Amino acid sequence: MTTTIVAHARIEALRKRLAGALVAPREGDAGGSDSRATRRPALIVRAAGRRDVVETVRFAREERLSVAVRSAGSGPVTHANVDGALVLDLSPMCAVTVDAASPVVCVQPGATHGAMAVPAQAFHLAFGGPDAPAGLGGGIAWKAGARGLSVDDLLAAEVVMGDGAVLRTSPTEHPGLFWAIRSGSAGFGVITEFEFQLPRPSGQPGGTLVLSAVPRAARMGIPASVPLPLVRLALRPA
Repeated sequence: MTTTIVAHARIEALRKRLAGALVAPREGDAGGSDSRATRRPALIVRAAGRRDVVETVRFAREERLSVAVRSAGSGPVTHANVDGALVLDLSPMCAVTVDAASPVVCVQPGATHGAMAVPAQAFHLAFGGPDAPAGLGGGIAWKAGARGLSVDDLLAAEVVMGDGAVLRTSPTEHPGLFWAIRSGSAGFGVITEFEFQLPRPSGQPGGTLVLSAVPRAARMGIPASVPLPLVRLALRPA
């Protein structure tokens, strides 16, 4: 375990500049809510917005603290919980805004796929995936075979750099950074907003899915002449 000492006065000065919460040692669960956590960060900032992210990154730079970023928190706990680091918790930043005319969906990094799917479906936009972070990771979506990965729908992103500067990156704005964040690696900055363009579906999948690749299938009334495994999927127009 690494012990990092930050002056109390400096911590309190940061706390006053934040709209969100700051958790210092002995003020709360500095290891996170996961009982498997064995690492202890120096500080946790639960950012309420872009300004909190900028203030936190600048503070970490001044104090020579490593920054570990946590979004919606569904990934391995060790990725966002580092001994002696400043954990930047983005889970409170979970807003989703839909521009139905574009159609473009602006998503903050704390939003999950589930939170994003509700407004997207209200405007008849195609979106589907597990209840995981809605950014550039988060598992395999239901429509991945037809639509590809989340990065394929990414139009632009707002990124806070290591010096606290805020950049908008897209194929035409800081394209090198855009390529980097889409590569799936980390350490280029803290993304505070994603812009995705979602398609309007031409049909809606539905019907019955039957997987009969087990001997018990015979006792479920499936005829022996049916090929195994069987997948039956009906499609109907939207």
